[in-house]
Amino acid sequence: MMETAPILVPLDGSDFAEQAIPVASTIAERWHAPLRLARVHVPLASEVHCADGLVVVDDKRDLDARQRDAAYLEQRRGTGSEAGIETVLLQGPAVSAALAADAKTSGARLVVMTTHGRGGLPRLLLGSVAAGVVKRSPTPVLLVRPGHVDASRRFRRVLVPLDGSALACSIVDHVSRVAEPGARLVLFTVIEPFSWASWPDAAGAPVPDESEQAAAARAWLEEQAVPLRERGFEVETRVSVSRRCAQQILAVAATVEADLIALATHGRSGLARVALGSVADEVVRGAEVPVLLHHPLRVPAARVEGEMR
Repeated sequence: MMETAPILVPLDGSDFAEQAIPVASTIAERWHAPLRLARVHVPLASEVHCADGLVVVDDKRDLDARQRDAAYLEQRRGTGSEAGIETVLLQGPAVSAALAADAKTSGARLVVMTTHGRGGLPRLLLGSVAAGVVKRSPTPVLLVRPGHVDASRRFRRVLVPLDGSALACSIVDHVSRVAEPGARLVLFTVIEPFSWASWPDAAGAPVPDESEQAAAARAWLEEQAVPLRERGFEVETRVSVSRRCAQQILAVAATVEADLIALATHGRSGLARVALGSVADEVVRGAEVPVLLHHPLRVPAARVEGEMR
């Protein structure tokens, strides 16, 4: 029975962006879900001229460009999943906003896209479009680096960095859907070593015991592991002490030979504190495997039950 909720694949006409299609197809076939190939048509704002003192958009050229965009999507229809393909031409100029809105209205279960598209500029690894989609999308975004695509890759080993907050744990349910049945999930947290500079008002207070902190973190991770093990996943928990969070994530990903790194990009502490800043961006830049990102859209002011104390 085919799922009606599609997997959204944003395209921009570049070979870079199209490398997301085989990855999305592999997931779509397992989920029995259709692919939804989307392109955002940006009106040709550069194609304007002055007539009698007025700025006039050349509607003919813009229409031609829309038709080319639509034809491009039709050509790509034959490159994806056996589960079915649908296409949609969206309207810009806010590309990431248009894609996120379509993810919501179409009920997409997942967005799969490359970390950069047109031009392949390294500075856009988590730049305007990808970061904008992650921030606005109601559904997780699977980012694939062009040149690091293995369409046959199955997510059998997944690293899940957590920061102790319930919001960061929102990624876990999404991981359980993307990962292969019975996959090995590594729940991981980084403890920042104590520094008096971080506690300017704590003069004279006892220095926290890192071993106790690590034990508490590991116990909390084990609590998160219970329902995953009940669902048939093999779950390992790991704790590191470091001030270099992103580097630790990448190092552990290499050690466990992860097929996927999955993390939430907005909480109130640790990893999530920087949202789409240093940690998520650095992980995406350094990862040799796809990265699943989810940006929880609501941040409650009160402590959420289930957070690591």
